[in-house]
Amino acid sequence: MDDSDDLMWLAIASIIASNKGTCARRNVGAILLAGGRFREAGWNGMERAADARTCEDGACPRGQMSYQEQPAGFGYSNCIYLHAEYNVAENYRLASNIRNLQGWAQGRGIIVYSSSAPCEDCQKYAAWSEFALIWES
Repeated sequence: MDDSDDLMWLAIASIIASNKGTCARRNVGAILLAGGRFREAGWNGMERAADARTCEDGACPRGQMSYQEQPAGFGYSNCIYLHAEYNVAENYRLASNIRNLQGWAQGRGIIVYSSSAPCEDCQKYAAWSEFALIWES
């Protein structure tokens, strides 16, 4: 892939974030490609159950805090959401019936595009699972 492809997938991840995210603080979208083909879209949020309460509904303690009380970029132990990068990768892994966990993406050409810089935990998950992670800067 070239830079124009990267820009296209990052733009799609941004559209996913703005249309599907329900975080009161920051919406993030992610796109997963396997072998160069689109396979999955994801966003930060709860499971996709129709009855799941969202951050916008006041279900997340972090979402009710100001940036002065809880700065961006760290301290996610009080966040109830799954992050977009983790969500999209796990949805793909489970839908593909891939049972192994560590290194599950190795040799499958998995690339995850994120609309925002991923947190340290999501970067660790990408390294542990062995998929490429590209984000909008």
